Amino acid sequence: MRQEAVEWAIRLGAGELSAADRIALSNWLAADDQRHEMLTRACLTWQALAEIEPQPVVPARRKMRLGPAREGCRRIRLRRWAAAAMVLLMLGVGGWRGSDWRVQMQADYLTAVGELNRWELPDGSVVELDAHSALALQFDQQQRRVQLLRGTAYFDVAPQTAQEPRPFIVDAGGAQNQALGTAFVVGLESPGAWMGVLEHSVGVSLKTNPLAHERALVVSEGQSVRYDVEHGIRWVEELDVQRATAWRRGMLVFERQPLSEVVAVLERYRGGRIWITDSELSQREVSAVVRLDSLDQAVAGLITELGARRLDLPGVIWLF
Repeated sequence: MRQEAVEWAIRLGAGELSAADRIALSNWLAADDQRHEMLTRACLTWQALAEIEPQPVVPARRKMRLGPAREGCRRIRLRRWAAAAMVLLMLGVGGWRGSDWRVQMQADYLTAVGELNRWELPDGSVVELDAHSALALQFDQQQRRVQLLRGTAYFDVAPQTAQEPRPFIVDAGGAQNQALGTAFVVGLESPGAWMGVLEHSVGVSLKTNPLAHERALVVSEGQSVRYDVEHGIRWVEELDVQRATAWRRGMLVFERQPLSEVVAVLERYRGGRIWITDSELSQREVSAVVRLDSLDQAVAGLITELGARRLDLPGVIWLF
């Protein structure tokens, strides 16, 4: 059991748990009450090992044969340094895997985790990018086309006129969203995207025929849709567009959302990860208004309110 705890501690530190891994970890913890304490100790041990700094090596002037005790101490130090190096290496690999370098190569406008930004496009339209979002510009003589590569974007579109006859189109999630007015928001989600209109209307059309629902719709002010290439375009009655764009006003609004969804959103605005290994806890509903300038206090408040326990690791808050 101790060896299993060590293995889980290494995997937690490496940041490589998939959804299936998290379920497996929850089941492993639920099988024995002692496993929470065992895993906590293992995580703290690996954290301490990762903080060990190797001493500078001094070149020996002559070879010396070490006695059994000194040889044993040297082996222990080497094992500790190797363990720390392995943890650091795995953390580095996990970070590299998590970085979306392809998006960064393609993007003309992008924001990092916790960053919001606003730009004026060459045609006078304005785009505001939510945290951890990216956009590629594809303007040509026939159209003003942009591609949402990651995250969420709000568009305040310069209208079509005699001087600017080109349509304004946003590609996202297998569909094109053509502005028929002024302001709208588009967000990527698995497996497709969602779109909400704040002013006038937007025409949404999928690039391929779906198996169900609509392939094309005109969405009016205050309305919102979700879509993907398999299920088509569906109206979303419960999606409040003003609430969904609260990030533009420095806030996040959650209403009866599972903690797992809340955590996924919070991770876009603060550094580090939040892992939930208790399946029941991940499904607890949360209603809250969170200020973007006080996220750590909000996370602490949520944990207290839900009665959860936490373990802080480098770059990770683990909830159980």
